[in-house]
Amino acid sequence: MDQIGYIERTVQIGDKLESDRVLQDGATVTILLAEPGAGKTELMKSLARYFGVQRISASQFRHKTKFQDNPVLIIDGIDEVAKIDQSAVDQLIIKAEELGPVRVFFASRSGQWEHARTVAVTQAFGANPRIAYLKPLNEDEQRRLFEAYKPDQNYNNFRNTLSALDVGPLLGNPQMLKIFADAYVHNGGKFGTKRQVFTDAINQLAREHNDEIIQSHRKPTPKLVADAEEVFCKLLLSGASGVSLTERNSDRDFPFITGLLKDKSYGC
Repeated sequence: MDQIGYIERTVQIGDKLESDRVLQDGATVTILLAEPGAGKTELMKSLARYFGVQRISASQFRHKTKFQDNPVLIIDGIDEVAKIDQSAVDQLIIKAEELGPVRVFFASRSGQWEHARTVAVTQAFGANPRIAYLKPLNEDEQRRLFEAYKPDQNYNNFRNTLSALDVGPLLGNPQMLKIFADAYVHNGGKFGTKRQVFTDAINQLAREHNDEIIQSHRKPTPKLVADAEEVFCKLLLSGASGVSLTERNSDRDFPFITGLLKDKSYGC
């Protein structure tokens, strides 16, 4: 652990599970993929400290024109650019290659990274990138993260108290573990009802935790939670098995949900 609050993580590269320290050596280009709240930004910050460079968000890199002569580029938040303009991601990849770095790291949410992006990176850099998936916290990592985050608390007591809520699988996500840890401390070393714990967790998850993202046009958190509740309620009542982002399919397979998603008031 190279700073308070950061712990060494497990990444999957191909079929192998490795310590995240393996990313410090090897491939010219590394693509780090993870689910929301999984800790990819903290890992990118750790890599930046190791190489003695600054991590830069993709949205800033996209517009930046002056760069220091660093041999290592660490670009985080590719998914934030992809949400706004898919073509901008291709431009960003080309721009990174033109700077001539020795090593490049791209980080993105898994759901926003398509195979076509991997192909674009391969073509731009003339080499196959190393793709690393950040794995959920295992039990040992959960303990170490809790003890780093709440050094004055007893982890075993925390887990024993939490076991009654049957939320064990959620603790593999660092953000969720921290939410439960906060609730545990806030309630004096115990938890309220399962309903209250999940209500607190939902409200915390709905907040934007990334200070680098502009929030001027973002709906208030209570409104986002209410909208999400209505979407999922109607999804359940409709009998549909999911929501399609491809309009052609969703019109045919999920017409009830398609109409809901087209309603601008939901911002989906």
